[in-house]
Parts: sequence; C-alpha cells; structure tokens
Amino acid sequence: MRYPCVMDIKEFALERGISERRVRALIANGSVRATKRGRAWEIDSDFARNPVPSRRPLSAESRKALSAAIQNRSIASLEGQLRARTAKRIRALREAEDPAALLAEWWGNTAPTIIDATSSMVVRAIAGDHNSVRTQLRRRPTLYLRRPEDLASAVLSERTIRGLSVQALAVNVDLTPRQVRRIEHADPDSVGSIRRVLRALDIEATALPTPRGDR
Repeated sequence: MRYPCVMDIKEFALERGISERRVRALIANGSVRATKRGRAWEIDSDFARNPVPSRRPLSAESRKALSAAIQNRSIASLEGQLRARTAKRIRALREAEDPAALLAEWWGNTAPTIIDATSSMVVRAIAGDHNSVRTQLRRRPTLYLRRPEDLASAVLSERTIRGLSVQALAVNVDLTPRQVRRIEHADPDSVGSIRRVLRALDIEATALPTPRGDR
C-alpha cells in the first residue's frame, strides 16, 4: 500500500477504522506525530505506517486524583508519582488542541456516576462539546489567599502543573530559590516576592497573607 506524504485527520481515521475524535486524542497525548498547518493537522506519513498505539483509560485512582485536582484547582494534597502524573495530565489538557477528546479517552468514553463540576465536564467531553470543555479548562478564577497555607498550595500546584522547578521559577521572577520555597512552605518573606511569583504563574488573588516581617 502506498501512503501520501501526509494524511489529514479524516484520512487517517478512515485508514485505521477509528473515529476522528480518537485521532485528535492520540495527537493531543503525543501518540500520533502530527504538525498543525493553519487549522488543520497533517500526520507524518512515516508514522502512518506504524500501528496506532492502544491507550487504556486511566485507573480509578488516577481519575479520582485528576477530577479532584481540576475541581479544587490544586494538586498539593497529592504525593509522589500521583502528583507528578496528575500535574502532567492537567498540563496536557491545557495544551491540547482538543482537550475534550483527550478527557473522554481518559474516562474510557464512559460517563461518571458521581456528578460534580469535573464529571459534568467529562460528560460534555464525551458528548463532543469541545468549546465548553476548552473554556472551562482555561478559566482562571480569582483566589482568596489570605492564609499562607492557601497561598502555598496555589503556588506549588501551578508551578508543578507548568513543569517548573523551584530554581527555574526563582530565575524567572528574579528571586532566590529560598524565597520561592518559603512561599511554598507557607512562610513568605515579603509581599513583593509573593506578587512576583503570582504574576509569573498568572494567579490572581483578592487577598494575600501578611508576611511575618511585615506584621
């Protein structure tokens, strides 16, 4: 069989006998190599010769962690690999061209039985409501961060989701790593350092804690 230099999503889906939504999900999670040309995707012809990788839905534990993280906008309560994997998945959803397809695939195209803010989004993703899912994922509410612990949770979560190390964030905002760690340990040294970090992470707050040195 001969393959063209590139294939679009529709051609690839027909060739493999899968839905266009699944192709978009495979592109979103990096399983299919493709290049964006304007509003269309072009799938590498070399990849088109390879089998489509299978991808199982997330485990119940992973779905629960991801659902809670999206709803609470925090991964601070998670630990170890579960925190790292959840952060990576949220980052993938934010960056995906079609996050609804990716989310539906992670849930195995099966609607959750418990209805909350995240499960409602999953239901919309399965129904193909791409715009609604994309809008909800990109929405950034203003946070009330009067307690140092709430500030620490917000900064740690967003930094981890973005894949930034403490060192990298510190360099970006012209602070020392120790100053960033103090914020994440609920002991910020100044309002100025807090504002720099929040600005770099695109976190908007209606209230901030008063550092001990400013009391």
